[in-house]
Amino acid sequence: MKADMEFIRGKKFLNFLFIACIVFAFLSFIRVFHIHDKDFYIPIIEKTYVPLYVNVEIPKEKAEEFHIYMDNKKIKSGLLFKNNSYVLYGENFPVKKLYFTADDTVLKEVKSIVVNLGKNFYYYDNKKLLSFEKTSDGKYLFPYNMRYSKNTEFINKKGELSNFSVKFLSVFYNTKFYVIPLIFLFLAVLIYQTNKDKMMLKFTLFENSAILWIVIIAILLRLADINVPFWGDELYTATVASGVDLPFINTFKDPGNPPLFFILAKIWMIIFGNTEAVCKTLCVLISASSVFAAYIFVKRNFNKNAGLLAALLLAVNFYSINTAQEFRCYSLCILLSLLSAYFLFEIIKDGKNKDFIFYAVVAALMANCHYFQILFLINNFIYAMALFDNKKRIKFLYANIPAALFFLPYFLMTGLNQGLLDEKFNAIPMYGIDVVFYFIRLYATDALLFLFFIICCLYGLNKIKKNIFDENKSLFILFIYSLYSVIYLFITAYLFSRFVRPIIKSIYFMEIIPFFLIALSLVFFMPFKNKVLKCLICTYALLMCVFYHQPKVGYADKNDLSVIRVEELIKYAYYDVHKFNGKKAAILIFDFPKQYVGYYKDYDIKNINVLFYTLGMQMPEAICETIESSGSNTIYTMLHKQSYLYYVEYYSKAHNVSLIKTDKEVYLARIIKK
Repeated sequence: MKADMEFIRGKKFLNFLFIACIVFAFLSFIRVFHIHDKDFYIPIIEKTYVPLYVNVEIPKEKAEEFHIYMDNKKIKSGLLFKNNSYVLYGENFPVKKLYFTADDTVLKEVKSIVVNLGKNFYYYDNKKLLSFEKTSDGKYLFPYNMRYSKNTEFINKKGELSNFSVKFLSVFYNTKFYVIPLIFLFLAVLIYQTNKDKMMLKFTLFENSAILWIVIIAILLRLADINVPFWGDELYTATVASGVDLPFINTFKDPGNPPLFFILAKIWMIIFGNTEAVCKTLCVLISASSVFAAYIFVKRNFNKNAGLLAALLLAVNFYSINTAQEFRCYSLCILLSLLSAYFLFEIIKDGKNKDFIFYAVVAALMANCHYFQILFLINNFIYAMALFDNKKRIKFLYANIPAALFFLPYFLMTGLNQGLLDEKFNAIPMYGIDVVFYFIRLYATDALLFLFFIICCLYGLNKIKKNIFDENKSLFILFIYSLYSVIYLFITAYLFSRFVRPIIKSIYFMEIIPFFLIALSLVFFMPFKNKVLKCLICTYALLMCVFYHQPKVGYADKNDLSVIRVEELIKYAYYDVHKFNGKKAAILIFDFPKQYVGYYKDYDIKNINVLFYTLGMQMPEAICETIESSGSNTIYTMLHKQSYLYYVEYYSKAHNVSLIKTDKEVYLARIIKK
């Protein structure tokens, strides 16, 4: 028996067991990638392919003689509403080949086919359809260049980088597929960590450069599918607030956002250009920097391994990835919040004059980045006042003065009268406390309750407090700060909304993400002396990590009518209007400045009038008044999936209405006056 135990603990057996676990884990991962490729779903990023929708404009009596095939599978047709002139064919699986069959008399009746492939939009009129390649067995093949990505065999596949991104993130967000490979991986890590001195394979190269690999992975995840067209707010940044051809003073004229990001964006576009991918690359680099900043912050104030875990969790966080793919200030808010925390803790530790100066610079930048950054600066101020002695309090007060001074010009010139005091601007509803709790669950799930439990146990029970926090006060200060920052922002945002004006939007809470993840990461490294207690709490924390990375519902929904990609509407009007022999046409857009349309220079719509409606005009009666007074015969607009039937019923009383489906929850509508 003793000999058997010595053999099991022996160097050769442990190395064999370690390698076996690694091999089994690797093979299991490959098997899951192969079997469940079509099942992976990542919030916001979604799948490795996009839905394929084919809208065919054909008389209903001829539709039964027209057939669409995807990979030799005949696709069922449908109508978005009873009298729609477009017949819809759609599927949600990878497609290699797309074609249709119809005899010549039927094909002549097809006025147009509109294909939506995510970011790509294709319009084929009857003349183009007749030029399609026709096989000997009567199949009309869609052009080969009609595909989402040039380098894939599938028409609707996103590309190799997106494929890597979805598969990598599926390990965190679709954990149910990875139970077996994760068990083998966990065993391998356990064997290695508990027997490092006996391991023949050393991972010093990876350990020394782990943060570099995490940052590289973060960049790759954020670059995947980055050239998706702008939505409304991104267009505003690129064309109005930071427009290259507009005066510099425009960066100060947005009542809802201070000028810092607009200034950076303007400089970036002057140097590198203003295409979607180029613009979003700025936010990718900022977001990747925040991953590194989280690592440095935790490493400096606790230890390296906790920093690596926090950086990894932030690197794969889909909220963070989403901000990196959005040409707005939110990725910068996350980075600046981390930098302010870093220099605040430098002041706590050493209190050198240079630390106060660096904090003052970061605070000034934060004050000119977003209104919620002001709340975060107040958060830092309260925390500092609670910890500092009188001398440090006075110096820290001075360090915050530049933030106020740099913010005042913008605030007095634009933000106060046009934004904060104008309830019509950026009309945000007043949410109840229940919605605030919903946002807490959205960003922190039930793990926040778990962390409350940890705080009560570890700080309230004197014995456990002495065993953990009294021996490592830096851990205590960092843990409390991270938790406090998360809770503070939710409470103050609610109170401000309650007593001043509503300011709560889900995306505004972005800056708390790294601090929640830092608090969660620290739990794994708390020096519990009771091994059973440590095992139970770490296991529970691990489950909370898994639960945190499950799909969320209700976050920053960009499928809404007000934020849908306007590019598709412009393309549709540009191609479709030629069918009406020069009759007057117009585009009806939700609250968009005219510069938005000018961004799409490849589509000359100078002969198409551009109409606008605002939040106060969303009822069909009001929009119809705009349509009637326009003098245009054909109107192109967008209708939301949840309410389009109501609008169609109203419009159809006086006009002919047609709808086509895109990959979002919005339909493109063509309204022809009778």
